[in-house]
Amino acid sequence: MPHGPIVPPPNAAAPALKKKVARASASDASTVAEVVAGKIALKDKTVGLGGQVVKADKGIMGGDGVHVQDGSRPAGAGTHDVPVPATETATVGDIDELECAVRTDLKFGAGYEYAVLIEAATPE
Repeated sequence: MPHGPIVPPPNAAAPALKKKVARASASDASTVAEVVAGKIALKDKTVGLGGQVVKADKGIMGGDGVHVQDGSRPAGAGTHDVPVPATETATVGDIDELECAVRTDLKFGAGYEYAVLIEAATPE
């Protein structure tokens, strides 16, 4: 979904996850912490990611998006969640495993800039 919907800018903070989510079961599974820390090595690669939707944004720049956390990074780090353009309706509290591509250093204009964005997320 290279030209698909995106989520709000990173300054639209998502609440912190209250309980850690189990690692995805896929053989290529990564945690949010591993995706953020390894963004250069994972750029444009597909990974499995387990997480909980902590924020859902509807109708942002023509689409929907969510913030996903798994509890692998502390909320104070500012990198405790990853934005995900939604490919199907997601609700805050949903826990799922996603198969997704890691995109890095994206700039869409109007303040929409992401060090890491998970793209083409589909439930496993």
